[in-house]
Amino acid sequence: MGKKIDNKTIIKEIISNYHQQEKGIITELFMQVGGHSLTAGTHREKVWKVLFEQIIPKKFCIEQGVFLIDSQGSVSREIDLVIFDEQYTPYIFKNKNIKFIPIEAALTVVQCKSEKYAAGSLKEWVESIDNLAPNNQGIAGTVNGIFITNENRNMRPLRILCGLFNPPKSIHKYCDLAILANKKNKDKLEIHYRFKTFSEIAKEIANLEIKNDIDEVKKEILQALKLPYSKNLPSLLQLMLYFNQCLMFINNPMLFPHQAYADMFNCLSDDPEETANEPA
Repeated sequence: MGKKIDNKTIIKEIISNYHQQEKGIITELFMQVGGHSLTAGTHREKVWKVLFEQIIPKKFCIEQGVFLIDSQGSVSREIDLVIFDEQYTPYIFKNKNIKFIPIEAALTVVQCKSEKYAAGSLKEWVESIDNLAPNNQGIAGTVNGIFITNENRNMRPLRILCGLFNPPKSIHKYCDLAILANKKNKDKLEIHYRFKTFSEIAKEIANLEIKNDIDEVKKEILQALKLPYSKNLPSLLQLMLYFNQCLMFINNPMLFPHQAYADMFNCLSDDPEETANEPA
């Protein structure tokens, strides 16, 4: 017979592994890159990207240096990292380092800062995203011959701020979650949550209301969900549990409204009257 497995030892080893991963990430974030600020900024964005790749399911994609676009032709400011669904939603445009992703696909937007925090620039960044209008006219069919639609979903991406500074007083004015590394504690990331309960997240991010006619058991579960906070747990482990619950609330993004984007390109083309390739 094999040696009996000590379950407590295994759990402790998993927690220890998260601690080591977290320390490694912080070490890389504070690595000096010869005084080249642009190189350092790009390097840190990649480190944050690796962090998210370690904790989210493979069904989601992460792109660096992205512009979001809607079917009205509005475009956001550049976004350092976007977590999105690529299974059902096509890129509007992708060519090497130039990427335009539909707002309907975006689940999370991430702003990566170094050691400076400017509330004004973060406000403008958030507004450029909030000004985009997801189109709810997407439609898809099932194997049973039933058509499904977005049913007037009004979802917005989860906003995350990553940086190497102490949390300012306005930390949650423009972001839902802040992940900060501090020089005074290079062993542990600081996670700052805007929402106190998951029901708040479900309501504001995914536009899910706790309706009176909802199953009482489900209502109790949602209201009882608590943030996975503990001083003894690695921040990376807490973030993994918290962030993935948020993604499950958001679930798949909106169905892609192909016709709306086709209309947008037709209206904004040089020759609006051009009907080339129109089906006979």
